[in-house]
Amino acid sequence: SISHSLLKTYTRIYSSHITVMNSETLDIVFVSDAIQIPKSMFKQKPRLFLGWVRKDFFFPTSLTIENEDSIVVAGHVNDHSISMFRLQGIKQLMDMVIQKDDS
Repeated sequence: SISHSLLKTYTRIYSSHITVMNSETLDIVFVSDAIQIPKSMFKQKPRLFLGWVRKDFFFPTSLTIENEDSIVVAGHVNDHSISMFRLQGIKQLMDMVIQKDDS
């Protein structure tokens, strides 16, 4: 699945993550580091709430599996509009997560 985290200090910092849950035990077995969002997504989508959030952010809303090695993530960019991007290399990631969860 795709998830987000919020770090609230003097401002709000949003991050997106790939999260994997074991469907038999219902345990979360993997949470990725913050996904690096392409900077080009922020150029034409200015932040609407400048006082609350001081950094560009992507808030994920959906994930679509294209094939065993590629997913498409959609979400809000700066609360301005929807954008999507593709992540590849998912098969290698899932193989690693499954192997570690089995051990």
